[in-house]
Amino acid sequence: MTSLEVGLSSETYSHLLHNYIKSKQLAQAMKILEEMPPSDISFSRFLQACVDRGDMDMALRAWDLIDKKGHKKQAILYNHMIKGFGKQGNIKEAFDLIKEMESSGLMSSSDTLCNVLDVCLMVSEVDRAFEIGMDLYKRGHPLNLSRAARLIHSLSIERRVDESFQVFASSLESRVGANTGICHDLIDLATECSSPNKILQVYDCIQQRDIKIDTFHRHALVSLLCQMDAFVFAQEAMNGLAMGPQRANAESYLELVGAGFRAGSSEECLAIVKEFIQIAPRARRPTIDFFNFCLRGFRVLKDSCTLSAPVLAPDQLPPSFLPCCLRPAGGGGEPGG
Repeated sequence: MTSLEVGLSSETYSHLLHNYIKSKQLAQAMKILEEMPPSDISFSRFLQACVDRGDMDMALRAWDLIDKKGHKKQAILYNHMIKGFGKQGNIKEAFDLIKEMESSGLMSSSDTLCNVLDVCLMVSEVDRAFEIGMDLYKRGHPLNLSRAARLIHSLSIERRVDESFQVFASSLESRVGANTGICHDLIDLATECSSPNKILQVYDCIQQRDIKIDTFHRHALVSLLCQMDAFVFAQEAMNGLAMGPQRANAESYLELVGAGFRAGSSEECLAIVKEFIQIAPRARRPTIDFFNFCLRGFRVLKDSCTLSAPVLAPDQLPPSFLPCCLRPAGGGGEPGG
């Protein structure tokens, strides 16, 4: 004789279901679920238990039972199933249910979508992770900083420039902000994909939020800003490094001087050259090519200032540097390499 034949009350059914779920006897709980009148609470409890135990086969039995009993599937029930498939890495099934849910006029919870997004990133389903992330931003439920950083990192690995910076912009607009990892990833991405036009927003974020970036990325940022002819910003970015060997990067100084020439700032260019000579370690002293580049720039600008005297004493410079440093203004052709 079944419990239905003895006419148990709804309260008794609920009590039995609760006890079986609590004791992790899902098969017995399923039998009670089949016999008792359908309700959102009973199905929700059972599906949650299945998801917690990772038993999606049992969850699917209950899911089919909902239809058999003619009970309307509510958002909370969809969310349990989507979360369960997500935890198992069944991204296709999770997305199919999300679409089915939306077509029914229901909306999945932000918590559920975040769980699915996490799984998408774990299994390298970056397209779907990006889709979920942007959907959450549109709903007014932005990703937290950690999740935004992981999404940007995954997009950066795949060289998805536009999508990476779109997530970054959304994170800033939603006041979630950025961190060192995000800035490093975006600087690397802009450098490797030759996209300096994307970097101004990153620079602004670093400056406004006082985000610390390492020496390597600081020099890369200077390079990108110089490529954008953002000379003043490039100087400010360089000033994030203390005077010393870490700052004395010949390529960065060369790009700074070039950006300065294009901006017509001859006096500042001369100051940059002098600074580099002062702080460069002996092993990284300016080369003749460096000085030749500077001399050409000054001559193009028809500037009266040239490298007419060394900043360091002559005995501190290797002989090969002296022809460039000591050549007087208008003193003939450029020195050889």
